[in-house]
Amino acid sequence: MTYDTDFDVVVIGGGHAGIEAALASAKLGVKTALITLDKEKVGLMPCNPAIGGIAKGIVVREIDAFGGEMGKAIDTTGLQYKMLNTRKGPAVQSPRAQADKEEYRKYMVNKTQNTENLTVIEGEATNIFLKPYSNEVEGVEIDGNIKIKAKSVVVTTGTFLDGVIHIGDKQFPAGRMDEKPAQKLPDFYKEHGFPLVRFKTGTPARLDKNTINWSILEEALGDEPPPKFSFWTEPVGSYWFKEGQKEQVSCYITYTTEETHKIIRKNLHRTALYGGAITGVGPRYCPSIEDKIVKFENKARHTVWLEPETRDGISIYPNGLSTSLPEEVQWQMYRSIPGLENVVLLKPAYAIEYDVVPPTELYPTLETKKVRGLYH
Repeated sequence: MTYDTDFDVVVIGGGHAGIEAALASAKLGVKTALITLDKEKVGLMPCNPAIGGIAKGIVVREIDAFGGEMGKAIDTTGLQYKMLNTRKGPAVQSPRAQADKEEYRKYMVNKTQNTENLTVIEGEATNIFLKPYSNEVEGVEIDGNIKIKAKSVVVTTGTFLDGVIHIGDKQFPAGRMDEKPAQKLPDFYKEHGFPLVRFKTGTPARLDKNTINWSILEEALGDEPPPKFSFWTEPVGSYWFKEGQKEQVSCYITYTTEETHKIIRKNLHRTALYGGAITGVGPRYCPSIEDKIVKFENKARHTVWLEPETRDGISIYPNGLSTSLPEEVQWQMYRSIPGLENVVLLKPAYAIEYDVVPPTELYPTLETKKVRGLYH
């Protein structure tokens, strides 16, 4: 086969994992390509624009210890910083930061486009080629015609692999809202005997901050001094910023009501999850609001955190209100919550299903057992 160009390592997907894989490879002096559908959306946070949290914040610091970029990025672009689990011992305490999703994206776009040995290529990975008569990677196809030779391929496609969005009884192909999925790459895995499984996740609606009654809500301040994620940001050698060093933005707290729960129960059969449209399982415990109502039926209310997505924009992320209810029911549900009586939804909430290669198909190195040089 004739190839158009060649790289040592090709990374498919420009989310958190793909960024770190591509940067790590390039820093080792290896000729690396990062393939993404839109090079200006590298590092885009389509769901909760936050870094860290219980257990996850520790992972971010571990990535930083290995020379990764995520900790530095959030230390630079964060809006609010907190240390969680402070009532327990230090082993289970974990930092969390609300990110300015636009500034974070810009940081990662700049980093990936200005790192030696790293080339960002715009396009859809449509196939992976193997060496003749061998189960070893040889290259990648982009957009059905461009062929890149590669010694190793790292696949970090997130929710894009044959992704389908669910909003009530509506379903349509997408990798995330308003973006096409990768529908051709799954054929490679089926052809070579990979047992793909379906995962599902979801995201809440985005709310117009100018339509929220902030005066009746509980303010949630960041910590002072704020916790850091990177050992290498100022002050170097500390995991704490200096007091007052960061200009933090407040989040706010509200709660669901009995009326909220009535609306959800009445329309459970119209959700993708309880209506039977979704068959996938969640990659981790991150329940939708309808799941909480069903599983904790005696709980009178559930906490909702209203978190800004950017420092100067109008979009608010209502953490705790992920749902796949029909859009018209979402408006009723959100408006049944104190402070949100007149809220305007900028984007509807949705659930999304997508293909994954199960971890049982991988070695501890994350190389697949069926194909040498292919990593997930």
